[in-house]
Amino acid sequence: MTPYRFRLQTVERLRAAHRDEQRLRLADAQHAADLLEAQSERLEAEIADLRAGHTRTLGEKSLDIGAVREAQRYELTLRSQQRSLAEQAETIRQETEQRRLALVAAERDVRVLEQLDERLRERHRVAEQQEETKVMDETAANLNLAARRAADRA
Repeated sequence: MTPYRFRLQTVERLRAAHRDEQRLRLADAQHAADLLEAQSERLEAEIADLRAGHTRTLGEKSLDIGAVREAQRYELTLRSQQRSLAEQAETIRQETEQRRLALVAAERDVRVLEQLDERLRERHRVAEQQEETKVMDETAANLNLAARRAADRA
């Protein structure tokens, strides 16, 4: 009997390559989200430092109004950057979810072909066993017939 060969092996390899590409795309999106998170944390720390400095300045006897206003403007700038980062993070979160769903679909497509391959491989194995059994039965029947003929001649 001919050796087993999965006819859709090329399609399976293409789908596996697509799945691997989707994994990379998801990893890129997650990396971008991590970078934004780190930036947001740095901004939050900078705002906290600015507020702490602002509180110290208010406690001093001589108050520099220009410095206070400059600190407030800088805090507004930081808050604006923070809002911008939050919007970017939401966009990336949505993109990450889309990429995750694409990866799930790609993994499912590959798994379907793997299961088909397993079923066809098992069918081929069973057919080979049946063919082997048939050949062995025919050989045994022929030997039995030959032995009977030889016994009849004797």
